Amino acid sequence: MDPFSVTASILTILGTLESGISIANRLYNAPEEFQALLIELAGLALVIHGIDELPVDYLAQEGLHTSLLAAKATLLELEELICYRLTEASGRRVDRLPWTRHKAKVNCLREQLKNKMETLTAMLAVSRS
Repeated sequence: MDPFSVTASILTILGTLESGISIANRLYNAPEEFQALLIELAGLALVIHGIDELPVDYLAQEGLHTSLLAAKATLLELEELICYRLTEASGRRVDRLPWTRHKAKVNCLREQLKNKMETLTAMLAVSRS
């Protein structure tokens, strides 16, 4: 990877993390756990995007593309749950009752996403060796 690509990737990562933090700070009276979830998801979305940008022939390796799609689907499901069930229509407040009601599902999806990311990381490490 050339130095310009590395610099551009680092700037993109910093920008995405900053936007995730600003989203968390914008939410009025959000539980700390919810804010931490948003920041974590912003970071994971960035990693998924980075993997998605790999050359097509690299992603064509057995199972890598399938694992990437599974991670994207879980991330999307979590994002939809947050956007449509856990925040008020304005998107500025966390609705505490739905948060309490859906917390177990959020944690389950969060664990699934972490496991899928670990699988992707392991597959990438093996394919690079």
